[in-house]
Amino acid sequence: MAKRFFYVCAGLLMLAAAYHLGATKAESQGTGTSAVGVAAFWDPSTDRERLAVGTASGAVYWTDSSIPGGETWTPAQPIPSSIVAFSGWGVGGWGLVAVAANGDVYRTADPVNGSWLLAGNIFSGGPVQIQRSTWGEVKERFSR
Repeated sequence: MAKRFFYVCAGLLMLAAAYHLGATKAESQGTGTSAVGVAAFWDPSTDRERLAVGTASGAVYWTDSSIPGGETWTPAQPIPSSIVAFSGWGVGGWGLVAVAANGDVYRTADPVNGSWLLAGNIFSGGPVQIQRSTWGEVKERFSR
């Protein structure tokens, strides 16, 4: 009986040692760039609809949307900051907007040939001022 117990303990010890020596974190082998958003926009220079993809590093790529399955992604003007959100703007999607991690908002009407313009910063207003109110004051204000 002691011999069996010894073999079970030795087996568990070897299993734990093998896991400890061989276990590693799983990592992908991709480029390390992740897409933040995709948007369709109208290119006035060619009178065509195009697709644009913004990446977290600030790189932007575009392609013709009229060639299904045969897209060639072309680099556009990069955004001067890393971005966290990317989308189209305007009626009919005739421009692109990107939001940086620090709150800077960039936009362009011509992502193929134009440059990105800083439209402002979301956080530039500073902290929101608040005034403490009692529950009675809140009820009174909204009961009118």
